[in-house]
Parts: sequence; structure tokens; C-alpha cells
Amino acid sequence: RKCSKRALTLKDVQLEQDTIYKANNELEDQSMNAQHEIGASLVFRRDHILVIAWSLVLFVLLLYIGTIFLYRFTYLTFHIGPTGIEPIGDDYLSWNVWNYMVDALFWFDLIFNFFLAYEDSKGHEVVNMWLIAKQYLMGAFWLNLLACLPEQVYGGILQPIFAKDDDNEDGPVTDFGVARVYRLQRISRLARLSRLTRLAKLATFRVRVPGWDYFKSLRGVRVMKFVLGLFFACHLLACGWYLTAALHDVNDDTKITWVNRRSVMTTDGEAKTLVNQGPFEQWLVSMYFVLTVFTTVGFGDMSANTEAEIIFVVVIMFVGAVVHSIIISEVIQVVTSTDRNDEFKQQQ
Repeated sequence: RKCSKRALTLKDVQLEQDTIYKANNELEDQSMNAQHEIGASLVFRRDHILVIAWSLVLFVLLLYIGTIFLYRFTYLTFHIGPTGIEPIGDDYLSWNVWNYMVDALFWFDLIFNFFLAYEDSKGHEVVNMWLIAKQYLMGAFWLNLLACLPEQVYGGILQPIFAKDDDNEDGPVTDFGVARVYRLQRISRLARLSRLTRLAKLATFRVRVPGWDYFKSLRGVRVMKFVLGLFFACHLLACGWYLTAALHDVNDDTKITWVNRRSVMTTDGEAKTLVNQGPFEQWLVSMYFVLTVFTTVGFGDMSANTEAEIIFVVVIMFVGAVVHSIIISEVIQVVTSTDRNDEFKQQQ
């Protein structure tokens, strides 16, 4: 009798658990069905051909922002010449048109994200427009909006602040007025760096193309990914290293910065300071310096003298130690894991 009672009790518990499980499934089905009732016909699923195509376009745009745009902004807009800051290419019509087109595409992406389905914590694809808007507005929307705002907006915010600071400084009024206008022009150009916030999309970027996962798993592709990551990190820090000289604010004088102290040999065997070279040569020397710090070589031919340079070099050292160790360890792991797989296959 005791055994029969215990069997009945276990059976009742199992029936109760099955009932609760079915009820939960019904609630999930109802919630999923409710999602389809709110604008589901306007939402693009993640495997839609338009979403895949736009992801590829967005990836190209992000690469442009992180490489060519940053290079032009740093080494052309803030180009350091013999007489100081000498902007290059600000009046090029073709580049201005291209920048307007890029901005328009990112404005489109800002709105398009309201119509893109996303995957929730349970792995379900959410197509409810209300939930999509809520999730987007509580996350990446504001970062994307910040990157899309024109630089005139940032200039209008920054100029009164720095103009107020300038009014409290001592010195001749005339010299101060010229220096203030010059500094405000440089600060307003810094607003273009807000476009770099778009690179945050790379952290969550996914390409849903057949065979893409297999392509990423290849040995050579995995190693090349880490090499490109190292190159990209060096490029970002090289641009920052150059800006420490371009934004130097001791009487608006860039002659005491590393750009003016550094000399290079030209093709005719003559030694010239870096300020007499073009933007590409200045970028090349900046990359060379960052790589010597990253690889802990430190030839000693370039060093930091001003406070801004010392602070930035300390940042490069910290970042370089982390990035360099991560990339080296990952590359070693890729090589050893592949060798272990080959060894296992040979043993079999």
C-alpha cells in the first residue's frame, strides 16, 4: 500500500510538472503570437537579403571611418607644417560630397535599426516593433545619434565653453584674441571624431552569409585577423600620438613637439625635420613609434618631452602591453590547436 501510494504521489507530481510546462509553453506561444500582431509585417528578419546586404555595406563604412576618415582627419585637417597647423584638403569638393554621402547612409542606419528584428536572451527572434524600439532606445540608439550629429552642433556647444575660459586668461588682448580664434577652429574640427563612435557597431557586428563561419575558422584567416587587429590598434594610437602635437597649446606653438624634433633622411640623403614632410611620411613615423612601444623594442630615437606626450605614451604602454599579449597568446593558441587536431587525426 505504501509503495502504491508513493507511486501515485510521484505520478501526480509528474502530471503537475507536465501541466506547468505546457502552461509555460502556451504563454510563450501567446507572447510570440502577440509580437506578430504589432508591426511584424514591417520588420526585417535577420536572414533577410536586405539585412545581409546592408550589413556588408555598413561593414565597409565602418572600415572607412576607422582608417581613411581618421587618417584624413588627423594628418590632413591637422597637418603640421613649417609655419604650424596647415590644413590640407578641407576644400576638396569630391571628399566633401563623399562625406555627406557617408553621413546620409549612417542617418539611414539610425532609422533602419527600428525595423530590424533582434534575438532575445532565450534565443527567440523578436519582431514586435514596440519591443524593438524599446530595446534600441535603451541601448545603441543614443550612441548612433551622437555619431550622426553634424560637427556644427558640437562646435556650437564647445565654442562658448572655451571662449569663457579664454576670457579668464591673462595676456595681451590682441594676441589673446588671435589665439582664441585659432584654438576654437581646431576644437570645432575635433567634433568629427564623434564618427568614431560608429566603430562600436563592430563589437556586435554579425554577417549572415553562407560559408562565412567556415571561412572565419580557417587557420590563416584567424591569424590574419589578429594581425589586422594589431595594425588597427596601432593606427588608432598613431593618430592620437600625432594629435598630441597638433593640439599642443603652449602659445599655439608646435615647434617644441616631437614632430618638429624628429628628422628623417630624404631620398637625396638630406636630413629634414618631419614638419617638412607630407602627411603619409608623418603617419609612417607615427606608426613606427607606436610599434616600437607595442613590441617593447624602444630604439630611443623618439621620446616624449611635453606633458601631453608623456601622458599619451603612458597610455600607449598600457594598451600595448594588453593588446600585444592578447594577440600573441591567441596566435599561439590558434597554431597549437591546429597542430593538436592534425596529431589526433594522424593517431586515428
